[in-house]
Amino acid sequence: MRIVKLSPKVFGFDTVEACTAYFEHVVPWQKDSFYFAGEGHPIAKDGLQSEEIVVFSYSGNIVCVAKTKELLINDDDIPVGIQIHNSSKKIFYNTPKLVDLEGLLHSLGYNSKVVGAQGWNIIEQQYEKQVIDFIMKHDWSNYL
Repeated sequence: MRIVKLSPKVFGFDTVEACTAYFEHVVPWQKDSFYFAGEGHPIAKDGLQSEEIVVFSYSGNIVCVAKTKELLINDDDIPVGIQIHNSSKKIFYNTPKLVDLEGLLHSLGYNSKVVGAQGWNIIEQQYEKQVIDFIMKHDWSNYL
């Protein structure tokens, strides 16, 4: 599982609503592909597993969760994006907060930062169920 931080420096990612609109409209138009933007390479060529869960966040808010289909590699053999399974994509309009997720993880013994960390944070498999439960509980919180 990864937590991906969307940067406000990237054109179009200037609000939470713009980020949710990106996943709702742009990603499907790009054949369910999320392309990397900015400097550097956010993930190694062999660093992402097929079916890995990716949690996309913006400004401390979880905006989307999806499973990966494959890493997209350009002609220079450099990762340029990921393709996701559209059927696994969940967009949040009532966004769960990363600070709350980090608090939960720390209470369970997770020692790494989530909120203050850069980029593509890895959440170890032993904590995946708790992350999914946290997201599901938040998603249904208006109905409980």
